[in-house]
Formats: sequence, structure tokens, C-alpha cells
Amino acid sequence: MIKWPAIIQFVGDAELTHINSEVDWVRDPQLHAVRYLPGERLIDSNSIEYTLGEHVNGSVVPRPTGRESRWMK
Repeated sequence: MIKWPAIIQFVGDAELTHINSEVDWVRDPQLHAVRYLPGERLIDSNSIEYTLGEHVNGSVVPRPTGRESRWMK
């Protein structure tokens, strides 16, 4: 379960996208309905990484990688 707020880290881009809540994720199709590149990830407030490659019914389903992000530490 994602601990909000969270960020999205993009491949090859130093800019991060901040997401305040699950409501913000669901309401913004530019967050949940796009195709992310392999390696792009969501990192939650507990520093848990999630992949962003799987889509179900047109929405991205973040899946935990089982890794903690060193970036957030």
C-alpha cells in the first residue's frame, strides 16, 4: 500500500513530480493514465519503490519492487 505523499522519478530527468494523495493520483490522468518508461518509478513516503509499467483498465497500477529507495534517505 502506497504511503502518500509520493514522488515520481523519471529516467534521464532531474525533475521530480510530487503527488500529495491518492485522490490527486486518481484525478490526474497525466499521472495515472500515461505510459511510463522502464525504470521510472514512484517512491512513497516510506521510501518504498514502485514500478509504473502495468496498466489495468487504462490506469497505471504501481507495483512494489521490494526495495527501499536510497534517494529518499
